[in-house]
Amino acid sequence: MSRVQDEEVCDGTTSVTVLASELLREAEKLVEQKLHPQIIVSGWRQATHLALQALTAAVQDNSANHEKFRDIRCI
Repeated sequence: MSRVQDEEVCDGTTSVTVLASELLREAEKLVEQKLHPQIIVSGWRQATHLALQALTAAVQDNSANHEKFRDIRCI
């Protein structure tokens, strides 16, 4: 169902589910190596901050160009 939703409106449901499951899988490995969960969460927070910076740097504002605004495609 999430795949269909993702294909129809490009909302990223499938991508988010896959990303979350991979983060949990890797976190489980780290916990098994006796790394404290707070350290893992701290790393995730740092990664979130860096990802937000990268996305902010890559953003394009097409609100002034109606044709480009309507032509946004799923990536």
